[in-house]
Amino acid sequence: MPREPVESSLIRAVGYDVPSSILEVELAEDGVVYDYFDVPFSAYTELMEAESKGAYYNDFIKDLYAFRKREPEAEPSERAQGRSWPARQIALEREIAVYGEHLPEFLKEHEGQYVLIYRDEILGFWPSEDEALEVGYERFGLVPLLVKQVLAEEPVFFYSRSI
Repeated sequence: MPREPVESSLIRAVGYDVPSSILEVELAEDGVVYDYFDVPFSAYTELMEAESKGAYYNDFIKDLYAFRKREPEAEPSERAQGRSWPARQIALEREIAVYGEHLPEFLKEHEGQYVLIYRDEILGFWPSEDEALEVGYERFGLVPLLVKQVLAEEPVFFYSRSI
């Protein structure tokens, strides 16, 4: 996804993918890119509008969302072998990507229902999270699989660090 350069001593550039709700943050110091998952669009816009993008990032993004530190691109020999996914992934990375790719079509007929995704396979939709989990665990056992409510806009949760 394209990243927009920002004025910050901490952050070099920021990108956001609406269908998958993935926020990309490229750090200024070493150019490392972090992908943050299930980030609401409002958090992206608040980051981009913040007077101090570094402070907003540290307070409201860095430790609050699941993330992946971007691995270097695959070598040409690996691409030639047809590997579409990196050898090392965080749990559910593939499933989250599949969800994001298909979200517009899910919303047309299944908004509010729970989708079950295992690897690249969309297994179906259920009225409750428990029903979808039960089907997934019966079929695959206790492995990472994605059960997610199909929503046009992700809810925003705020967890205070203070007790």
